Formats: sequence, structure tokens, C-alpha cells
Amino acid sequence: MTTTNAEKVWRYGALGWTITVDAGVATRVRAMRADRLPRETGGVLFGLVDIPAKSIHVVDAAPAPPDSIEETGAFVRGVQGVDENIETVRRRTAGQVRYVGEWHSHPPRMSARPSSVDAVQIDWLAALMGMDSIPALMLIAADKELAVIFANELAAPQTEERAARPAA
Repeated sequence: MTTTNAEKVWRYGALGWTITVDAGVATRVRAMRADRLPRETGGVLFGLVDIPAKSIHVVDAAPAPPDSIEETGAFVRGVQGVDENIETVRRRTAGQVRYVGEWHSHPPRMSARPSSVDAVQIDWLAALMGMDSIPALMLIAADKELAVIFANELAAPQTEERAARPAA
């Protein structure tokens, strides 16, 4: 039996929910941000949701669709291919992994704290996600930090821990 090292997992808490983001997802988001600098970019987030346990584990972040608007001070996610991507992920995981929210980047020298435009987007997400009884989730990537916004609240980082990864 072979074992592998587990990735670091960052835990955030808000409104009684726990949101986890592993280092692989964080690295992917940072790389997509770096590829588009100085413009902002973003995409959809995929994850595992356990409503009774009030837990969301973010497992992947998709790149910006080709019809997105990426500017030095703004990002508007496009829609081209998004529904198909969400459906493909759902089918490949037998419905276990689903759309859980949105991510985007902020320009250089800006913090990951949400802007007034981000507040409008989180309200839109809240209406969309509320249909499935899941609060809105947004991840914002900046130079040195990632912020998790959950239902209009900046989620507080919790104690770092290692995620269990099955042996290969």
C-alpha cells in the first residue's frame, strides 16, 4: 500500500458553516490569477456540500469562460460553456460534486476584502443559491491572501489542519 502526503486545508467559518479549501485549489486559483495579471479574472467553484453538517469543501475552480470581461479594475464572468461544464462535473461525480459559488481575483496591491461590486454579486449569488438551501460562497484571490465570503459575511479563518487523503 502506498501513501501520499495530504495537502494543507484552510478552514473558514461563518454562520455556523465550515468551508474548507485545500492547497491544490488555492494554488490553481493563484496560478489562474497570475496568468491574467494585471487584469482580473475568475470562474465558478465546485465542491462537496453537506447541508445537515453545514459544510462545504471546495474541490476545484474553473477558469474564466471565453466570453468573460477581464479588465484591470473589473471582472464579469461570462456564460459560454459554464452550464455544460457544471453538468459534466455532475455526471462524472454521480452528483457528488456540484457548483458551490464563484471566485475572482483582485488586481495587484489590492486586498482580498470584498468591494462594493463584490457585495452586489454576493447578493445575486445568495438569491441563486438560496433556491438550493445553500448560502452564497465567493472566493477572492489577491497578492498574498485568499478571502472567503459566505452569505455576505467575511468567513473567519479557523485552525489549519491536514485533510485525510485515501491511500493509493
